[in-house]
This record gives sequence, C-alpha cells and structure tokens, in this order.
Amino acid sequence: MNERKIPRFDFFIVPPEERKWQVGKPHGGPEYDKEAYEQRKREIETRNLDEKVRATTASLRQKEIRDPRNLYFVIQIEKDTAVSKIHNVLEKLSATVHANLDKNHMLLLVSAPEQSLHRYEIAGLPLAIKEPLIDFRELRPSEQISKELENKNWDKMPRPVILHLIPNIETSDAESYLNRLSKYFESMNCKVLQVSHPDDGMLFAQIDRKVAEDLLKRANYVFKIHDLPLGILSSSSPKRTSKRFHITGKASSVDSAGSLVPLAQLPPICVVDSGVNEIPPLSGLIIECRKHPSFSDSDDGVEGDGHGTSIACLAARGEGNGSPRAKIISYKIYSDGNRNDAFAGMMDAIRSCLSMSRIFTSSIVFEVDELPAYARLDRLIQRANICFVSSAGNIPRTDILNNCSSYPSYIRNFPVIHPAQNVHVIGVGAITRKDKVGSIAPKDAISPFTRCGKTLTRLHDVNKPDVAEHGGNICYGDLNSDGIGVSSYCKDGRYSESLVGTSFSAPLIAGRLAEIVAKYGGQLRNAETLQAILYMSCMDRNNPCVGNGIPRPFLTVDGNHAVFVSEGIIPLSDLTAIRYRTMYSNRIPVQVPSGVGRIDLCLVHSDNYDGMVEPSLDTYLQVKAWKSGREGSPVPSVQESIQHSKVNIKFLSWQFEKKSMEALWTFEIIPESTVELAPSVRREVKVRYGCAIMLTSRVSRLSPLSERIRQAMRRWGLVQETLNSLRAS
Repeated sequence: MNERKIPRFDFFIVPPEERKWQVGKPHGGPEYDKEAYEQRKREIETRNLDEKVRATTASLRQKEIRDPRNLYFVIQIEKDTAVSKIHNVLEKLSATVHANLDKNHMLLLVSAPEQSLHRYEIAGLPLAIKEPLIDFRELRPSEQISKELENKNWDKMPRPVILHLIPNIETSDAESYLNRLSKYFESMNCKVLQVSHPDDGMLFAQIDRKVAEDLLKRANYVFKIHDLPLGILSSSSPKRTSKRFHITGKASSVDSAGSLVPLAQLPPICVVDSGVNEIPPLSGLIIECRKHPSFSDSDDGVEGDGHGTSIACLAARGEGNGSPRAKIISYKIYSDGNRNDAFAGMMDAIRSCLSMSRIFTSSIVFEVDELPAYARLDRLIQRANICFVSSAGNIPRTDILNNCSSYPSYIRNFPVIHPAQNVHVIGVGAITRKDKVGSIAPKDAISPFTRCGKTLTRLHDVNKPDVAEHGGNICYGDLNSDGIGVSSYCKDGRYSESLVGTSFSAPLIAGRLAEIVAKYGGQLRNAETLQAILYMSCMDRNNPCVGNGIPRPFLTVDGNHAVFVSEGIIPLSDLTAIRYRTMYSNRIPVQVPSGVGRIDLCLVHSDNYDGMVEPSLDTYLQVKAWKSGREGSPVPSVQESIQHSKVNIKFLSWQFEKKSMEALWTFEIIPESTVELAPSVRREVKVRYGCAIMLTSRVSRLSPLSERIRQAMRRWGLVQETLNSLRAS
C-alpha cells in the first residue's frame, strides 16, 4: 500500500493597512507664582551662561581646523525638562542636534551658525533659553579620547586609531573634513591608514598621544579618537588529533539535484572573513573573491585548517557535503599577519557588496569596547537593509579549563562580544549536536565555549545572542573535539568533524536565511521580514543562552499550520500639532478559520534614528489584536506583560482553551520610542518591520488549514494572494 503524501503549503503574504489618528495632549500648566519665578531667575543667573557662551564661541572661532560656517559645541539641559522647552532652545539657537551624549538625552552635541551665536555673545541669552540650560561648552578631550586608548602606552609609540567626525553631518561636509584631516596628518608626518566613506565619517591613522592632543586643540569637527579594534577569530583551537579525509568522488563536485532552486538562481552570501580557497566543495559556487586593499591576495589567510574556507562551505552547503543552498562572495578582512584592518574591512565589505547580496556573515569579532565604531557599523547595516550574521565569540580556553566543572552556569559570566552585541546584528551562539565519553556538554545542549548576555546598557531588554546553531563540543582536560565538532572542509580540501566555535554556528544561520531568500526573497523587501521567518522556525526558546531559539527548515507548512507574512514602515507619533498627538500604526488582517487553536506572532523591527553614539535600541513595538465581534477592546495575548518590553524581536501568542478563534483578526502594530525625543526628531524617525504570524489547528483535519484560509479569503475578498499554494511530497 502506498504511503499517503502530505501536502505542503507556501506562506501567505499580506500587505498591511496604514492607519493615522489623533489623540488629545495634556495642556495647561501650574498657576503663576511671582516669588517662585524671581527665585528661579536668581538661580539661573548663577550658572553664568552668558559668559560661557562668549568664552566657548571665542575659543571655537580661533581653531584653525574648523567649519567656516558652523560651530560644534555641547549643551546640557536640566533633567526632566519638557520636550517642548528643549525644542524651543534649539530653535532659538538655530541649533542642529548631532548626537545625544547621555542616556537621558540631556547632554547634546549640537551645531549652530556662527552668525546666530554672535548676537548672543553681544546681547546675552534670553531667559527662555537660559531657563532649561545648565551648561554651554566645547567638547572636552576627556570625552574625545577613549578610556581604552588612555590605558595604552602611546606617549612615544604611535598606534593605529580611529578618528570620528562629528556624527550626522552632510556628506559633502564630511568629505571636506576628512580631506582636511588627511592633509594635516601628512604635514605632521603621520601615516594615514585609510579614509572611510564620507557617510561613515572615520579616518584611520597611526598617531601618538601628543599628535592627538594637538589635533583636538586645533580642530572643531573631531568627535572621538579611539583605539582600533583588532580582529579576533571565533573558532576554538583545541588540540587536533582526528583523522582527516581527502575529498573523492561526488564530494568534490557540485550537485544541485537536492537544491531548493536551480544552481544559477542560488542567492549569494557575502562571507566577510579571512578569505576563501577555491576547494572542490566550492567549485561552481564562488561568484567572486574580493579583499581589503591591505591584502595581497584573497586566499584564506589563517594557518593550519584555515577559517574563511570552512565558513564558506557551511554557508553554501550546511554541514558535510549537503546540496547547495547559496553561492559565495568572499571579502577578505583578516589574516594571521594582519588584524588591524578587520574593522575597516567589515565596513568596506558591506558598502562594496550590498548591491550583490542581502546576507552577510562574519566570524571575525572585536573585544575592544570602542562603542562609537560599532554604532557606525550598526547604522550602516540598518540603512543597507541587510541581514548581517555574526558569531557571538568564544570563551577563552583558560577560562573554560578553570570553570568547566561548573558547566553550564559559568557561561553567563562571559557576555557576547562585538559586533554580535549590536542591535541590528544577528548574534549567533553555539549548541552541541554530538557528545562522547569525556565531553563537557551532553548532546543537544549549550556548547561549553559559547557566550551569553550583553554589556551594552542602551539595548534595554534585548537578549543576546539572538539565536543558536551547531558549534561543536569539547572534552575536559585537553579540550579536544575529535568527532564531536562541526563537519565541514578545511582550506586544503580536507574533511573534518572537529571544527568547534561560534565561528561555525554563524554561517549555518546565514544558510538558513539564504533558503528563505531563495524562495521568498523577490517578494519580501525588508531584512527584518527574513529574520521574522527565521525566528518563527525556532524551537527551545526557554534558555537565554540560545536567544530566540534553534532554527529548523521553515519554507512551507503542513496541513495543520498556516503562516502569514507582512512588512512595512511606520512613522513615530508626531507631537507637533497643537494640543494633539498624531499617531501612526499598521494593521495586518488575518482570516482565522474554524478549528484553529493557537496564533503565534513574531515581530522584528529596526529604525533609522541615528542620534546615539553607541549601539542602542531607540524604538519598540506594541501589538494590539482585534477580533471581529469583539471590537470594544483588544484581545490580550498570553504574554501581555511583555507588550512594553523594549526589544527588537517580540514573540506573542493568543490561545483559547474552549472558545472558537474563528473570526477576522486584525493585528495592529504601534511604534514608540524608548526615550523622549524632540518633536523635530520624532518626525524623521521611521520604523521598519517584518512580521510572521502562524496559525495552528487544534487537531488534524482532512481539509488542510491553508485551503480553508484560502476559501475564506476568497469569500471575504480580504487580501489578494501574492503566493500560490505549492504541493509537494
């Protein structure tokens, strides 16, 4: 008797409905108290703000390396000042905010036309400006030179550093400033290592402390000088005693028979790592090999087994010699002999290859906490609308040996390192798939070397890593991984089952994203939508050290499930209308048929706000679920307590024990900021999101859930399908 074939169904893609409405704002204020008013005036005068304006303006005007039109300076606003008063100060100063220097957004780096400040030099500041203002000053060298750099011995020995321009300036201004600084360093006989794209506003140079301090005295548009992050590999290095196998026969050829799409249509993954060797398993899968200009070749630059080659194999084929799921663009940013150019190379790789690939993966990480650099990287990833996958980093071998007896509790003492901590980076931790006698971790558990947690305070409730995949296991004592590691190929084509590290977890996640792009990428615009589908596939979300879980293949659903996918861009609420607050949201309609017992929603978002000088989460999303027949109030989710959680990845579910869920459901997505923003800033902030909603039947039924939904959609004419159902065994 033939086995019954199980039908599989593609996802439904639903366009959101945009919504805009107004709500009243509180108005009015306390009654006038003359005595309190006079006391307040006397207190304000003790701040000597007029003198500070004159001294600051005169000092900035004397700097030889400055903008001829604008002056850059710092103002400090009194705590708990109303946003409207801050807006008034900026307006009267004709000032533009370039960055918030504290978490409360009360210490602001701003610029103003010199002519605008000149009149206040003569006449003094009006009370309307003075009242909320505590300080008016230049940037201080202690704020400009990083603490990491201060701890280095660079008094006489020049070292590579990154100079940051004032953030959020016009591209033409940035280009002019970078050219001027390059010429200055040449005149000082200092080596300029690289000049970034003007939009990134960075210059890499080899200088000592005296040159840096002299520059800060002369220049007005240098924001920060900090240590250059050195690249670090995220692969562990246990003693290798395992047998290596040379590739023979089918293992050395590209076989696309089991691939989801024809070989020519495989999506590209950009591997930003140590370079790639063209070994047989990658034959026909490498589109192009590029490199940072500091390297002479694009080959794998790590001795022994290599690094980037194994990562490329895992991204393209998964473990072993699986069917191809992606092609490879290699961009070399690291070698054993050159770690200095890894960060600059990472930025260059994104700009160079973003027109060719939507997925980037790198297992080069940075331990130095130079947050302005990582903030620039985070903003570039968001603007490029790409999925950037990064390994979470590994616990050092000595620390594993000292702590392995307390596995797994010690892992939480070692937070994820950069750039995987960035909010817009998909940070990947490691789990085991195998064990043996003497291994530290059991099968299907957290890898002994993986990292967990974060140090960045401005990520609010965000958990790191974001997700986990197979990264191998190691043994007590010599930490060997023979036979219990990740299975892939070394740079000379040898096969190994002993690769361990979060280095090898990250490309497996990139490969999962490539499968989604291969099937749905042409219809999905937002990188966040690809991520929402990835996270919806995840299992085992209970352990924070695996983030949002461990993904499974998730391109179609069976007869007991249906998935709706939606995406959009929503403005933040606008506070500028008198006595009104203009609100914006998107609504996603989903027709839920009879027999559904559970609704799960995964929502991923990012935003274009760039006023922070370290990686930060600046917005979050709330979700209200409305059910037809119950219009009076939204239906609370099972996890209603996390509605206001400040995260960029949110999971919610709805489940009725006895009542029917059959109805037209509408999921309303409402953005909000994590901190108070000035009205002029809020108007510019846009939240980009991707959403996956999965329906699950209470019990298996003869009529597939997708077919019942399709019939209901046709009946109601609610949405127009953009994907056809695909049935396959």
